[in-house]
Amino acid sequence: MKELLLIVCIFSMTTGFTQTETKPIISYTSKAAVTSLKLSIDGSNDLKTINWNDIKEIFKDNNDDQLIQLELEIDLPKSKNKIQGSFKMQGERKNIDRLLLRAKKGIKGLLKVINNNKN
Repeated sequence: MKELLLIVCIFSMTTGFTQTETKPIISYTSKAAVTSLKLSIDGSNDLKTINWNDIKEIFKDNNDDQLIQLELEIDLPKSKNKIQGSFKMQGERKNIDRLLLRAKKGIKGLLKVINNNKN
């Protein structure tokens, strides 16, 4: 009888004090977003090969009201006047089409400047 009582006590203690799986008090998820993209250009051929759909794809995971920035930096040390400069465009992600349209217009202007300053 003592053995049976001892076995019951050990069994009840092991089942009563075993670890149970608990849910964490706090849970969180992390999401990264790209807010800025900088393109460095050292020739007119680089400007002509920009894939605008890829740029649009880079910002697709951002919230619509999040500010994004696109910067184009140009350095042409071999040109007649050694052109250097940059321009930035900033806007909300929901207006990315307008932002890219402004970038395309800026690139057209840069191409004119580059072509006028070739050696």
